[in-house]
Amino acid sequence: MKQITAFLLLVIGMMTGVGLPGLQACSLSNTNIGTAEEPILIRIKKPIDPPGGPRVPSAVQIEAEYDEVSGSVFVYLANAGVSVDVTIENLTTGESTGDTVSGSGIAAIPISGTSGNWVITFVLLNGDVYEGEFVL
Repeated sequence: MKQITAFLLLVIGMMTGVGLPGLQACSLSNTNIGTAEEPILIRIKKPIDPPGGPRVPSAVQIEAEYDEVSGSVFVYLANAGVSVDVTIENLTTGESTGDTVSGSGIAAIPISGTSGNWVITFVLLNGDVYEGEFVL
């Protein structure tokens, strides 16, 4: 019950922009320092637009953070299609996990929390690939 309450507080805080102690809204900044009070924010790299392609900014929003307390990567997606395939891999140990999440909303993907260099990959139905890296 405590996990559900904490998750709902996180969702409400992210939707309203209100910060909660120890649970900050996702951001596109990057840091390799994470504590129980401060999640690791994961910078997501957008795919490179092809030359001569449209010059309108993408409406797709993808953000992620690792929360040490829950042992999960929280992802926030908006305008990313019906569903998105997410893979999270520890490049140091070779372990990986994956899930298919909604293209709009918040999802929590549990990982082992093993130390190492991690990469998170989002593959949209249209083939666009977004990627981010973080260190535990």
